[in-house]
Amino acid sequence: MKPRSGFTVIEILIAVGILGLMAVMLMPAIQNSLETRNLESVAQEIKSNLQKAKFQAVRTKMHHRLRFLYESGRWSYLIERQEIPNNWVIIPESQEQIIPDQFTLTVIIPDQNIEYSQLGLISNYDDSLNQIQIQSSHLSKYSQSDSRYIFIYRGGRIEITVN
Repeated sequence: MKPRSGFTVIEILIAVGILGLMAVMLMPAIQNSLETRNLESVAQEIKSNLQKAKFQAVRTKMHHRLRFLYESGRWSYLIERQEIPNNWVIIPESQEQIIPDQFTLTVIIPDQNIEYSQLGLISNYDDSLNQIQIQSSHLSKYSQSDSRYIFIYRGGRIEITVN
């Protein structure tokens, strides 16, 4: 009689059970990693748009701003250009960017916008109103670094810090 090759049903069930248990144990870590990556991505996207507004102001020699909007319980932002005093229009290359619902945005800047002069300097700068906070309630439940702060400085420098 030939020896049997292969696995028994019991061996396969044990292997599948072990893999399932490992997947259940690793799922929170994977979810936290994805949430952290999304939080970083939103912070970097805001920073990138701030830099874009600054470079457009210098390039076109016209005031530009990144304006934050809060409508219907959602935050968004867009880049605008000042055509004539007190008349702002959305620049053609910009479209409204929506902050994902899983994040809480706290905008601590004057009039919810950062305005750049033709020299790339912030024309509405205030030392006490110079940050944007993005927070993940999911990460705070697991005692993870749940916030990213974007600090904006008078000369136009932008810095992201982790809390």
